[in-house]
Amino acid sequence: YNILDKYTKRILAAGIAVLLTQCLRYYERQAPRIYLRNADIVKQMDTVLNHFFAAPQLYEGLPTVAWCAKQLHITPNYLGDLMRKYGECSAQEFIHDRIIQEVKGRLERDNSPISQIAYDLGFKYPHHLSRLFIKVEGCSPHDYRSKLTSK
Repeated sequence: YNILDKYTKRILAAGIAVLLTQCLRYYERQAPRIYLRNADIVKQMDTVLNHFFAAPQLYEGLPTVAWCAKQLHITPNYLGDLMRKYGECSAQEFIHDRIIQEVKGRLERDNSPISQIAYDLGFKYPHHLSRLFIKVEGCSPHDYRSKLTSK
């Protein structure tokens, strides 16, 4: 005695099709809300990093993708995906760019030694700042400061 005859299989397939259609319907209803919430991820990342740079001494080390994701209550992989989708770069590149913006601002505002700026922002060693600065800006922090004073 076979309970899975040709009609039972059709009924099961139709039931699964209805279930999948309902899932798609639910997803499409949620998509606009999810899009609006995720589209401002760059703004949210900027806010998190602004809080960090306002008082970097309260934190240990530099901001990382994992740290930012934790502040935003999402996973690091999801943050990376959102940044690639809605931003112009990866989450790591965004963080590096913001660090360099902060360093440039400090180089322009005061005459603190570059090593002090590095330690203040959470770098373990000043040469790590120099290496990142050269990678992003194409010149060392010292050269950047020299260009500012020669203007």
